[in-house]
Amino acid sequence: MKKIFSFALLLVLGVSLIMPVLVSADLASSGPKDCCTVRQNMAWKKGTILKDTTADNCTDAAPCILEAGETIGGDKDVVCLGTAKVTYNTGQWGMICLVNTITYITNWIFYLLMIAVVLMFIIAGVMYLTAGAKPDNAKKAKSMMLYAILGLVVALVAKLIPSVVRLIVGLS
Repeated sequence: MKKIFSFALLLVLGVSLIMPVLVSADLASSGPKDCCTVRQNMAWKKGTILKDTTADNCTDAAPCILEAGETIGGDKDVVCLGTAKVTYNTGQWGMICLVNTITYITNWIFYLLMIAVVLMFIIAGVMYLTAGAKPDNAKKAKSMMLYAILGLVVALVAKLIPSVVRLIVGLS
């Protein structure tokens, strides 16, 4: 179990070190994007968002709803990703894209970790039930349950990350 945890930690560290290099290489070759595609529906509560020619003031009482698959940018005449024209335009498009991407990634992390936690609990339960007179197997099952609980805590923390990012950048 320690080998799996060590491998997962090494994989996360490797990806976190390699991704900035890949992103900076992509930006160096094509320049920064002027827009992004919203990956999931989201509500935005601060600022003004223009859809076509209609301006919506986003507030806590009446948030602006951004639909998945639509494009958002700073200027309505920008062509995003080759063909799609910007549907929503606002000066806050960079923050909206950042929060939307972080939410999308953390949702995937949450779902994958929840699947792993359920599988670990099932495997640990079977190991514990079949341990019989072997105390070592029961001890392994208990430690696996402890790791599953730790994975559950990490999954729940992943769901908090978008809220923390919104709080830090002042958009909550």
